[in-house]
Amino acid sequence: MSNNYYPLATLYTPDAFDYKDGRLMGRHAAGLSYLRAIAEGDYEAAGFLIPDKMDNENFIKTFSSLVLKDKTINVELFNYDKLNNSNKYGGLFIHDPQIGNFGLYRSKFGSNSFSIVGITHTTMSLGVINFLSDLYSKPAMEWDALVCTSSSVKSSILKIVDYQEEFLKNKFEAKKFPKPKFPIIPLGIHSRDFNFTLSQRDEVRKKMGIKEDDIALIFVGRLSFHAKAHPFAMYKALDYASKLLKKDQKIHLIQAGWFPNDFIENIFIDEAKEICPDVICHFVDGRDINTKMNSLAASDIFISLSDNFQETFGITPLEGMASNLPVIVSDWNGYRATVRDGIDGFTIPTTSLEKGDGIEMAYNYITNLNNYDHYIGFASQTVSIDIDLCAKRIIELISSKDLRKKFGDSGKKRAKEIFEWKVITEEYKSLSNELDIIRNHNKESITQNFIEVIDPHNFFDTYSTYKLTKSSMISSNGLKSITASHYIVSSKTIRLNNNPINFKCEVDIVNSILFAVEERSLSLKNISLQINLSETKLKQYIILMLKFDLLRIERG
Repeated sequence: MSNNYYPLATLYTPDAFDYKDGRLMGRHAAGLSYLRAIAEGDYEAAGFLIPDKMDNENFIKTFSSLVLKDKTINVELFNYDKLNNSNKYGGLFIHDPQIGNFGLYRSKFGSNSFSIVGITHTTMSLGVINFLSDLYSKPAMEWDALVCTSSSVKSSILKIVDYQEEFLKNKFEAKKFPKPKFPIIPLGIHSRDFNFTLSQRDEVRKKMGIKEDDIALIFVGRLSFHAKAHPFAMYKALDYASKLLKKDQKIHLIQAGWFPNDFIENIFIDEAKEICPDVICHFVDGRDINTKMNSLAASDIFISLSDNFQETFGITPLEGMASNLPVIVSDWNGYRATVRDGIDGFTIPTTSLEKGDGIEMAYNYITNLNNYDHYIGFASQTVSIDIDLCAKRIIELISSKDLRKKFGDSGKKRAKEIFEWKVITEEYKSLSNELDIIRNHNKESITQNFIEVIDPHNFFDTYSTYKLTKSSMISSNGLKSITASHYIVSSKTIRLNNNPINFKCEVDIVNSILFAVEERSLSLKNISLQINLSETKLKQYIILMLKFDLLRIERG
């Protein structure tokens, strides 16, 4: 593309850039941030595909509010009738992975008329998995691309792609598998939004009752234990850390987000009081931009311990880094591509199960025995975060203002140099040019177990730091037994529904496992010799007990 157009025309549907009923999702924030990058960029023109002309007014209102006062940009709006107008902009960017469907639409104008570029957000839903399967059953071409926001996401996607190739080999003796490109391009941020003054910090801290020697940590994002991050690990680590503070020093935890409903809100508030009673918790509405920015300005440390498979990139750690804060994050999928351990902050190891351990879970989801919310919730319960190390890292940062500054400065520099939208859009421009070259040179009975592929512990096997295997050495945390009132049995965050097909934690089995490791560490294999459970069921108990601080896993 020789002109100064934004490198791709953009599909605009209000749902991808705006949210309804207060339900702000990561894809909304990412979409609006992308739109703003176009509006603020140094471009002569940009194109937008708006399928429903009724949405033109919505687009004009949204986009106009993002254009800087001293700037003009020519905007072309077109619908499906003029879909091939995408060609002049180097292709069409869609805000999801359904390249196959858009390949069908494109076929009216010729499959080589322009390139289609999709992007991944969450990849766990059956809808997205079907979009990925479409890459071979619908006309997705070699000059198309599906942008992966992290290497972990790409790994997941290629599992579906590999399954489809093997299926086609077996059914049709296929030998050629032309497919789109899968470039890794992260999401971006507008780093200047996160430049705060000391006076702003002092004013907000005063209003929130955060004293000069107190330490404020901030979590930003949806407050949802089943769909974002279960708060137990964060609460427990902060509870441990709170017992090691200087006299008269307090930990404040600011949770800037929103609750899906009152039920979940009450659980968060009640369990924070129960698990970390000495931590002062502030719940604020993270959907309000001023509230969110003021909360970041007032904070000393950013923390996000994601344990959910539907998380793919995670933009909020970048916002913490851009805010000049040291960050503590779980070593989990896209987070590890953002935060460098010991440089921008600390990454906390995670443990999940092995391939094959989630087959029943995946089967129950695709047969509708569990809905998507229950599926991601139960899957997240099979991810454990190293709470002890997290507490240690929190104390390290609390104890050293110099370390906080060092990490904060490093993270802010990285956010600006690597993840600024101006940098990211150049990657899209390079991608568009590469696809143009490819396109212009192209003028013209074995049973496979699909459930094994989408088993979350196969599909997302690169997400966690460690795996729970037969040789894993397990030890006690010191507790000899529990009762029915213990968190692991009684918490509503664990028993997500009453469907009998789902795992239920039994007190007697928990106590049997605690008894087995009371005197010494045992391998999972040796524990299995003492406990009358299937290997899969025993692993479910062990990982849940690790997750909720009843057991320890020993590292070699």
